[in-house]
Amino acid sequence: LYRIGEKPFEIKIFKWYGLNRTEREYDYLVANLESQASLLGKQTEVYHFAYYDPANHVLYIDNNDSQIYRLDGKSVELIPNGEYGILFLGKQFYEPFVIRELGADEKFIEPILVEPINFAKGMQVNLSPDEQRMIYLIWIYSLFFESILPTKPLCTFIGPMGSGKSTIFKTIGKTLFGNSFNVTPITKQDAFRAAICNNYLVAFDNVDGKIGWLNDDLAVAATGGNITLRELYTTNREITFSPRCFLCLNAREPQFKRDDVASRLLLFRVETLESCRSEYEIYEQIFNHRNDLWSELIRNLNNIVAALAVDKEPFMSKWRMADWATLGWRIAKTDNSADVFIDLLNKMTVAQSEFLLDDDPVAECLEYWLQDTKNVGREVTSGELYKEFTRIAEEDKIPLDKVCNSPSAFGKKLKGLTKSLQNFYQVEINVDARNKRYYKFTPKE
Repeated sequence: LYRIGEKPFEIKIFKWYGLNRTEREYDYLVANLESQASLLGKQTEVYHFAYYDPANHVLYIDNNDSQIYRLDGKSVELIPNGEYGILFLGKQFYEPFVIRELGADEKFIEPILVEPINFAKGMQVNLSPDEQRMIYLIWIYSLFFESILPTKPLCTFIGPMGSGKSTIFKTIGKTLFGNSFNVTPITKQDAFRAAICNNYLVAFDNVDGKIGWLNDDLAVAATGGNITLRELYTTNREITFSPRCFLCLNAREPQFKRDDVASRLLLFRVETLESCRSEYEIYEQIFNHRNDLWSELIRNLNNIVAALAVDKEPFMSKWRMADWATLGWRIAKTDNSADVFIDLLNKMTVAQSEFLLDDDPVAECLEYWLQDTKNVGREVTSGELYKEFTRIAEEDKIPLDKVCNSPSAFGKKLKGLTKSLQNFYQVEINVDARNKRYYKFTPKE
């Protein structure tokens, strides 16, 4: 497949017909192709990178060379692009791969992609390094099941400079797509939207600044919402895009701390690497073992496909990203780790709350306010809390006014934080006949 107007299309037209894009006849040819496609073409869903057919329990993976690997849980078949009505549109920089039979003891994914990550440990981290590795590995396998993930978690690595955050995303991207994959900085909103609408996996690097539009767009990307833009060079014509992209973020001091965004983060903490390998050596290892990595991926993915075909057990979770939680639970069951995975989801929920409340002025004021024992279990309105928190903020130089500068804004902020606060406090909320909310806070033991 070739997108009309893109460089590979232009090169093919020149090769076949000797027409350069600057020639007038080229424009006539393009117009005729578009008309023929509209009048005679069969409308077909076009996929990128991978597609899972949940009705027939078959996974299709583009090998970037006009062929598709078809996994049905029993066998792996290499078929032409378009067979079975499955059509992939690749990208120019995606590189082909081939798979082989692996020995039972041959392992590449964890030693190359997971074990080198220096996950943080200690009392300040909610999940141990092994627990973080398990969730990250499940996230890697979930990348192939976009069709059953209308909502997707935002894979987020947080750590200091020198912790290898950018390299983590580069290694998975180069494994899946080839050596040209790279992380990208966040610049303008239009560039961000173009990236998430036109790619299967995007990794944004050093997302530390305060960007006014970022929380809104992250929420859209995670929930599968639509992005509507005005078409260029028109006055009122709109174009609607539906991102179907897995999003990765890394940061040292992240600012995307809105409650609806925090609850959709897969949070990983990393520490400064004690010894550093050169990036050349890391990527050379992936280049040399890319076919081995893919061989193990497809072998394990075929086992997951077989399990999904027979696993009808219902799953209920309190975790916000229920689509991913359900898939992750079923993937974990293939390794007899379902109960462990549920425990890790609960820990991840606490980690999300810690992330949201860390350095939050409202949470900081609440901690000071509860140091006065007469406030423990005391019933107050949000308006009363706002007055008392304002006084605390002035005395202790807490920037409360930066996040809420009125009683109504404070009430909305407190309401959004309540679920996260409940991980650390007993929070009782009562609503009277006039819809007025009363709060009681008691620290948990």
